[in-house]
Formats: sequence, structure tokens, C-alpha cells
Amino acid sequence: MDYIALGHHKDDQAETVLHRILRGSGFTGLAGIYPNKNGIIHPLLDFSKEQILDFLKQKEIEFCVDKTNLISNYTRNKIRNELLPLIKNDFNPNFEQKLIEYGNLFHLAENYFVKQTKKDFKKALITRTESEIYLDLEEIKGSFEILNFYIFKEAWSILSGDDKDFYSIHFQDIMEIVNSDSGFKEIHLPENIVVMKDCQHLIFRRGDIFKPLEKEKYKVLADFRKSFSFNEYRFTLSKSKSLGDLQLKTDSNCQIVIDLDKVVFPITFRYRSDGDRFIPFGRNSFKKLKDFFIDEKVSMLEKDNIVILADAEKIIWVSGYRLDNRVAVSNETKNFLHVKYENTDEFKSRSAERKIRIGRG
Repeated sequence: MDYIALGHHKDDQAETVLHRILRGSGFTGLAGIYPNKNGIIHPLLDFSKEQILDFLKQKEIEFCVDKTNLISNYTRNKIRNELLPLIKNDFNPNFEQKLIEYGNLFHLAENYFVKQTKKDFKKALITRTESEIYLDLEEIKGSFEILNFYIFKEAWSILSGDDKDFYSIHFQDIMEIVNSDSGFKEIHLPENIVVMKDCQHLIFRRGDIFKPLEKEKYKVLADFRKSFSFNEYRFTLSKSKSLGDLQLKTDSNCQIVIDLDKVVFPITFRYRSDGDRFIPFGRNSFKKLKDFFIDEKVSMLEKDNIVILADAEKIIWVSGYRLDNRVAVSNETKNFLHVKYENTDEFKSRSAERKIRIGRG
């Protein structure tokens, strides 16, 4: 591997730490100049400017001086030429060494937090794509804020492609929406990064490349059909004259049994629409689907992926959540319809495992 060697020395380190303190940097900045980072090395950081000059004089090595360093027109030069001498003369003659020690401590702290963040980020991560990162909101709320800073910075870095330009002000803005009582809120940060919150997730999204997945918007069943696929789900339907003839998993919320005679074909499989309402099982009055999702604490990620079954007149089932009371079975039910679904990826995985077992047998 090739390296680029730079000549920054101990005095530069002290100036850098003080400069970043005045600028309001976090641990990353307060760690100062790294001895070795991304192929850039600083072999002279352990030596002061005075030591280097003495060495050059002893070896009779010529060197040049950048005269612009003597002009206090720039912030860093003003720190070097005016502020540091003032502090050393009037307050603490060892102030430069203290700054370097602080920088070393911040460097150690930074290394720890970066290492710990790798574990915490994986723990909080729900899903990740090229343009989105979903984090578990409860994990975030239960973590120390300093670790959250690094978790957010990691999400920022993944989407922006750079670990720079994430500052404490950005962290504070994100924590404000984390702690907000609002069910949904978002903020816009540099690099086209949008951070938003729903009831279960903290979402980082890169606005310039985000594109919702193309999905089939609906599927219509004009008459009974045993099985079919709708986007990432596989639905299976079966009819029976007796509830006892149906194979049911009592602990599954991915299936329902309805009174077939109360269904008016065609059945449409779709996603939520504005104005949707239904009569949840166990109730006798309508409820807006929007309010139902709020009460059930359904996240924004889930809302857009819940399949709604509706016949020609009404919603039949909010899949995975609640049956409509108008199609519920009763003692008078004569024809039963069993509907169940599963994720096609899970179905394919089980099919592959079954084929392997058969092949081995």
C-alpha cells in the first residue's frame, strides 16, 4: 500500500485541537490529527517544532519558511500567533502539552466509540438498501446518547459515502425528532439526507437516489382461485363446508376463515387507499383504516406493505391484522373460505430445503 507522509508536528496538533474546540467539533474532531488514517501518515507528530528545527540545524539541512504563516489573517494563524502565546503567558505555560494530552484522550475515546458502534449499529438496524436505512426506534431510545451520535454518523456515512460533515447540530436535530411526541416528523440534512421517524423506526433516506420499489398495485380475482402471487406474497385459498375440515394454525395471524356467502366477488388484493374504512372484528361500527393503524402502532414501513382484501362492496381483511366483522363466521355459516399468505422468499426457502431433504432421502 502507498502512503502520503505529511509534516505536521506536535505544535500543529495542539493548534488543531484548540481550533476544533473553538469550532465546536465532536470527539472525532477533538482527537486532532491522526497518525495514520486512510493512507495518510504523520510521522512527526511526536516531535515539537523546536525539536525539528534543532535537528535541521545540527544536520545543516536547509529549510524554507512559509511567510504567510506569520500573518494573522486566517483563524488558524491567529490561534498560532496570538491566542496560544496569550494563554501560555497569562494562564498555563504547559497549555500546548495539555491540548495534546486531551487530543490523545479523545482519540482513545473515538476508537472505543467507533468499535462499539459497529455492534450497536447492527443491533439497531432493521433494514438497509442503497438509499434507505431503517433503525429500531426503541433501541435508539434505550441507548446512551453518545453512542447514538456514532450510530447516526454511521448511517450518515453509509448513505452519503463520507464520514465528514456530520456535526453535533445534526445529532441534536435528529435527537429532537427521536424524543418528539409526534407520530411522524422529518428533517433535511446536507448531502440530500432526510431523517424521519414513525412510531417504530428512525429512517435515514438519501433523497436524490431514493425510488420506491415498483410493485403490482392490485390483483383482482373474478372467481375462486386456489393460489396466486401478489408481489412478495403467496396467497392460498380453500373452500369447505365445515370449519373442522380446514387445516388451521391457531397461533398464526397470516390466515383467516370467513363466511364465503358474505363475500361479493370479485375480490381485489391491493394496498391502502385514502378514505379506507372497515368494521374491525368484534366491533359494530366503522373505523378509518388510518386510525386503526395508529391505534395498532403500525409503522410507516409496514403500512405501505400491508395487503388489503376487499370484495365488490367492502374491505374483507386487513391482512395480518384484523378481519372485517361483516364476513365473520357464525353458527349459521354454511360455506367457509380459508385464506392464508406467506412471504414468497420464505416459501421458496422452505421448498428448497424440502427438495434437499428428499434428495438426501
